[in-house]
Amino acid sequence: MPQTETPSNVPVVSHVVRLRDRLVDRDLWGFQGQCLDADVIQEFACAACKAMPKVSKQTIFDSVSHLAGAILTEKILFDTAWLFAGNKKQLESGVPVHPWAAQKALEWVPVQVLSSERAPSPRNKAFGANYRLRILAGSACPLIIFKWWSFRFAQGLALRGGYTRNKNKYPFYDIAELVNLRFVAQLDPKRSREFPEFDNIGCTSGLLKWNRSIIQKRFRKDGKYPWPCPRNYTHPCFRCHVGYLECAAAVHKDTFERNGDGNSVSQERV
Repeated sequence: MPQTETPSNVPVVSHVVRLRDRLVDRDLWGFQGQCLDADVIQEFACAACKAMPKVSKQTIFDSVSHLAGAILTEKILFDTAWLFAGNKKQLESGVPVHPWAAQKALEWVPVQVLSSERAPSPRNKAFGANYRLRILAGSACPLIIFKWWSFRFAQGLALRGGYTRNKNKYPFYDIAELVNLRFVAQLDPKRSREFPEFDNIGCTSGLLKWNRSIIQKRFRKDGKYPWPCPRNYTHPCFRCHVGYLECAAAVHKDTFERNGDGNSVSQERV
């Protein structure tokens, strides 16, 4: 259920992304395609410490020991950089981090809704959607997890995340409008088995600022100023075929076009 009190010690997502991108684009990019043998692992630890000078080389070494002998693919490097960035304080305290295997304690983490797919409840056929969420920081980042939420639950969460009730400025109309919004979720070891799981979810002031920027654009606003639709459309954003890789207000990733049969097809973009 959405909760009423939000934690204050959640990692700042913008800081996590900035450090992740520095590691990927500058400090670690040269290791892509290399085998993490005894010599390379020492160089890798030194390179990572350039971006995180308060972290010891031994801590980095211990954090990638499970990759010994592995080829550092683009995905492995990216996920490792994200894991480091999302757990910087733990690394600075001398505690190694590893890909998630089990939830050891209650933990608040930032999450972002990546997509939604309308689907009835597997229990009672209530109207709702299956959501994909990315864990942005913490012990389980950058895993993707799945949740089914009813429209009523999604509406309540939307109110916590920056939307307003119907009579006010930013009413929540469609179940897909949670996409791209960020929240905080409390990972629960009692509920987590093969994947991280949570029941409590809410929103911090920092994440609310991110959400409100997106929500305002869906109502053609940017703070105090107008924000015209990039394609001059007048229909609501949740009915638009344009994806969020092209438009910040969109509610799905890919842009849909019409093929020769008149059906919608997705244009995959990287």
